[in-house]
Amino acid sequence: MAFYSNNIQSASMMSFVSLGALLFLSSALTSQTPVKIGTDKRTVTKTISLRRTDLPVPANLCRWVWDRPLVVDDSKAVFNADSEYYSIRLRLLGHQGKLDKSKVRLFVNAEIQSGKAGEFKLEDTRLFSASVLLQEGENQIVVQYEDVRSDSILVKFSAKRPNLHILSIGPTYRNNPVVESLEYTDDDAQAIVRIFESQQGWLFEKVHSSLLLGSSATGEAIGTMFSELHIDFIQPRDMLLVFISAHGMKWNKGLLILADNYRPGNEHYTAVDYEYILSQIDRLSCKKLIFIDACFSGAAKDNTDVSGLNEALETLSRKQNGLLTITSSRDDQKSHEHPSWGHGAFTRAILDGLNGRADQNGNKFITLNELFEYIRQAVPNMVREVKNKQQEPKLIKNGLEGDLPIFMRK
Repeated sequence: MAFYSNNIQSASMMSFVSLGALLFLSSALTSQTPVKIGTDKRTVTKTISLRRTDLPVPANLCRWVWDRPLVVDDSKAVFNADSEYYSIRLRLLGHQGKLDKSKVRLFVNAEIQSGKAGEFKLEDTRLFSASVLLQEGENQIVVQYEDVRSDSILVKFSAKRPNLHILSIGPTYRNNPVVESLEYTDDDAQAIVRIFESQQGWLFEKVHSSLLLGSSATGEAIGTMFSELHIDFIQPRDMLLVFISAHGMKWNKGLLILADNYRPGNEHYTAVDYEYILSQIDRLSCKKLIFIDACFSGAAKDNTDVSGLNEALETLSRKQNGLLTITSSRDDQKSHEHPSWGHGAFTRAILDGLNGRADQNGNKFITLNELFEYIRQAVPNMVREVKNKQQEPKLIKNGLEGDLPIFMRK
């Protein structure tokens, strides 16, 4: 009995020692601390170091953790959004080695989202962030890196009415000795803002406006107005309206909008290249509408050649997608203003059209096509009657449909 009992005790001790050795070795294999087993410390230490480096973490041990929105219970990962863009942030745990953000894929309702909206930023070695472009209704969002997929979240988005963003510019040149002064450009710019501000809560959810009038419309101020456009603030469903009532002139095969402080030879600081304006608004994915009440032929007092201005304007405008431009006149025509109108003829026609005269079908919604059709007929008639001159507005479309409603009569 004693012998039998001793064998059991010895076997138990051996099992305990073997288990302890395995745990010790397992710990050593996940640590860089030198471990001495037997007499060959260096060999074992090197072996442990190589094994730790060479053993990749299996994909099933890597996992995504939602940081924004914070997901506590995966079964209840349902969120609501009030903007088309939804900010997400996740951390990839358990992955060894350097991460490549180009390998991160964003799925919305099982479809890969590409472009700027699907582009991830690597905030630190394991933290990714992105801005998701949501669809109307439910959005099932999943993130994947190689074979590692995140748990999905459900984001519900109900689109509101679009917002309208207005940039309105009206230099007058009243104290400028080298440029013909204009009497109503500042009134034009203000009137356009006022009439569209009446659409807040109607056709548009919110109307945000920025104005540069008279002497405040310097070259620097105009350039800054466009460079500081808030890309994240303006949503794809929104509309940007740019209104410019100013002098324009041909310059280096392009087009310049002359600021109130314009000086020949100092164009870089006292004028704004129209191509620069287009490059700034091209950063936006919203609908874009430009009204240019620009007096090209009367710009400079030295009778600068203005031929080809509208051709240059049209060429530049057609480079931008989702843009519609309406100009007040053609190359060889002056854009007229008169006290009886209280504005330039072009601006007067826009205001009258929006106040109801352009509503051809009487449905209280005025589309771009309806507005231009009214302007196209009204401006030549007004100018011919008062000035006995010609002035013909022009429409340049590139990707923005003319049946788009831009105004709602009350």
